[in-house]
Amino acid sequence: GIFERMFAREFIELEKLAGVDGPSFERLRLFTDTVIQDVNRMLRLMPIAYEFLSLAFRRKLVQDAFKIYINKYMDILLPIIQQGIDSGEFRKVSPLEVGIAIGSIIEGTILLWVYDQELVNPEIHIRSGINLILSGIKT
Repeated sequence: GIFERMFAREFIELEKLAGVDGPSFERLRLFTDTVIQDVNRMLRLMPIAYEFLSLAFRRKLVQDAFKIYINKYMDILLPIIQQGIDSGEFRKVSPLEVGIAIGSIIEGTILLWVYDQELVNPEIHIRSGINLILSGIKT
C-alpha cells in the first residue's frame, strides 16, 4: 500500500547500515544522515502522513502498519547500539531506551515543524537532538 511505498526506500538504505563495519557512533551518524535525507524528501507529504496517523487511533490495520514501521527502525538501531556497548564505545545503557529516545527526536521534531515551520528546522534539530543523545551515552 501507500504506507509501504513511502518507507520502502528508506528502510533499504537504513538496513545497509546493519552490515557496515566500523564504530557504532559513526554508523548512527550515517543513520541520522539517511533519516534526514528521507525526512527532507517527505516533508511535503507530512500533512497526508498526519492525517493517516489520526486514523491509527481508530483502526487496527493502521496501528499494525505503524507498529511494523517502528519495529523496523528498532531492528536496525538496537543492534548498532548494543554493538557500541559491547565494544566499550557506549556506556552500559538500555539499547531500547536509546532507540526510543532517537525515534522520539525524529518523530517529535517533525511534529514540532508541522506546528511552527519558522521555529523548527527538521534537518538541524533532528541532527542536534540525536547528537545530544549520542554524547550522553559515549564513554
